[in-house]
Amino acid sequence: MPLAPANQSQLIRSIQKDEYYQTFLRNNANEAFQTLAGSKRWLDWRREIELLSDIAYYGLTTFSGYQTLGEEYVNIVQVDPTKRRVPSRARRGLFVLCHAYFPYLVDKVLVCLENELECGQERHSGAGQRRAASGPWWSLELWLRRWMQRAVGLLSEPQRRACVPAVFVLHQGLTLLHRLHATLFYISGSFYHLSKRAAGISYLRVMGLSSDDGTIRSSYRLLGALSLLQLFVTVCLQLNRFRQKQRARQEWKLYRNLRYRNLRYRGLRYRNLRYRDLRYRGLRYRGLRYRNLRYRNLRYRDLRYRGLRYRNLRCRDLRYRNLRCRDLRYRSRVPSSSGLYVRAEF
Repeated sequence: MPLAPANQSQLIRSIQKDEYYQTFLRNNANEAFQTLAGSKRWLDWRREIELLSDIAYYGLTTFSGYQTLGEEYVNIVQVDPTKRRVPSRARRGLFVLCHAYFPYLVDKVLVCLENELECGQERHSGAGQRRAASGPWWSLELWLRRWMQRAVGLLSEPQRRACVPAVFVLHQGLTLLHRLHATLFYISGSFYHLSKRAAGISYLRVMGLSSDDGTIRSSYRLLGALSLLQLFVTVCLQLNRFRQKQRARQEWKLYRNLRYRNLRYRGLRYRNLRYRDLRYRGLRYRGLRYRNLRYRNLRYRDLRYRGLRYRNLRCRDLRYRNLRCRDLRYRSRVPSSSGLYVRAEF
């Protein structure tokens, strides 16, 4: 029976059928684990359960040398780059690791790296130690967190701030890489997954060429061209958005510096006004004190003048009284027969 390369529609239907059975296996595994261990532990180990489900699915089919349910559904078989033999066990093992385990590992590494960069100095706090001590010693997340702590600890503060947008760009770059690879698949018709391209696994269909095979490939090439155009527009929009974020961040830094300068200017102006106010109050206090002292001096002089005048008047009064007393004494004397004045008695 002649074998021909599988077209895009057959590969897509095979992948959709595999994803359906993978989802069914994941749901059953999640329900079983949640029933046995509880919802809290299921939330902690949900990603690991899905990873084990995918490894079990591809381990029992591809790695064991059998067709997957999707491949059996559309009658396609895996071949190596020579198109003459089935892939070796090493190629199939590489495909299973790259397809199931590698995305999980990359996601864990990026999440841990992003958390460590955002936390900064808080990674050495007690809460971080409690989280690290709460997990088992064989936990992959624990080992990754410790490794990231040592790696980020070697970086300086400017390097950490520069790595934060780099991690974001890496996240977006992986998404765009998958979309670009899907676009190339629509155009060329081979290697829908990056893992199969890395392992060099392609497909041949058991049935011969059909009459509408050329039409299907032309339609998918048109879809690939439109997807490529959409991808180009998306990249331009994301670059523009990234530049706007960078510009907004620079404007915010400039605004923060200007605000600090403004607050500093206001503080200096307030100090100057307060100094002027205190100086004015001091001068005013000195002026009032001078006026008060001058008033006291004038009052003292007035009182002194009044005292002196009072003393003079009193002295005059006493002098007048003395003179009057003398006058009365003189008038009270009468001449005696001997020619002397004697005091008159009545």
